[in-house]
Amino acid sequence: MGDQIPDRAADDYRRMTGQEGLDILRREWLAIARSSDIPQAGDYLSFDMLSEPIALVRQTDGSVAGLSNVCRHRMATLLDGSGNTRTLVCPYHRWTYGLDGRFVGAPCMKEHRTLTETQNLPRFDVAEWQGWIFIRLEGEGPFPAHRFDALEPRFDERGIGSWVTAGWIDYPSPWNWALMIENFSESYHHLAVHTETLQPFWPAAETYAVDTGENYAELRHPVDPEQGTFTVFTLFPLLAFAVQDPLPVVVWPRIIVRDEGYFDLRMYLIVDPSLAADAALIDGLRAVIDRIHREDIPLMERVWRGTQSRLAGLGPLSDLERPLELFHDYMAKRLPPG
Repeated sequence: MGDQIPDRAADDYRRMTGQEGLDILRREWLAIARSSDIPQAGDYLSFDMLSEPIALVRQTDGSVAGLSNVCRHRMATLLDGSGNTRTLVCPYHRWTYGLDGRFVGAPCMKEHRTLTETQNLPRFDVAEWQGWIFIRLEGEGPFPAHRFDALEPRFDERGIGSWVTAGWIDYPSPWNWALMIENFSESYHHLAVHTETLQPFWPAAETYAVDTGENYAELRHPVDPEQGTFTVFTLFPLLAFAVQDPLPVVVWPRIIVRDEGYFDLRMYLIVDPSLAADAALIDGLRAVIDRIHREDIPLMERVWRGTQSRLAGLGPLSDLERPLELFHDYMAKRLPPG
């Protein structure tokens, strides 16, 4: 096999993109929304992460609750999509819960007068950081904000925590979630895939990673006189986003993982509030994002097909792919012995 990386590393990669990788995600803090998506009490978002139906609900005190979106009676899901509500009412038998998941009542249940907090909806750990809402499906301990201390003053200076969602584009994505993180975190592929959209302004060979240790990856790009520049941050394992400069814009591929071979991708466009009402600008940015991602899709399909081969193995990574090396190391350290 010549220059291929050692078999152990290739085996670790297969494990991190398989069921063991999904088990790691269950124990990690995962970014799944922006705070501005549910600004008012009663606002909610619902989705299935790793086959777990979840509802994010803004509380009357301004906090966010992560609730099981499954009725405690006959297990029907409670909420669909997004909206605003005063209570969570099961569409099957009208069992009702408060915004905090506490059981309120159920019709025609006189024989069970003692229904109590055992019927409350289970809750997930939730944290908010720089405008993102994170959720953890399993595990204990606080959100590890200290891992990103070096980013706080830079993001605070630009006010990223208060930037708002100006639009998005949804893409069904029938391949592994890690391929999206990898693709978004390196610009080496500009020279082959984005020959007309990105390579002319931000050549692959001129991109470089900053030494960040083990907590996150940072990939910088040259400054184009007209287009400016952008920096890609990857906060392991699932949050990657690009911060433009000088235009106050963030592009965030929000990944909702279903299983090892499928995830729902929503390309978020996050802007300074002063730009949110500029429809022409937002439409233009959406069109650019869509064109670039549609250039990536066929490559994601090719890579996913390739990873299914029994002969597949990883070659040596370029210096331009340093964020991938950090990502792989992060996941490998969390794999069980084997």
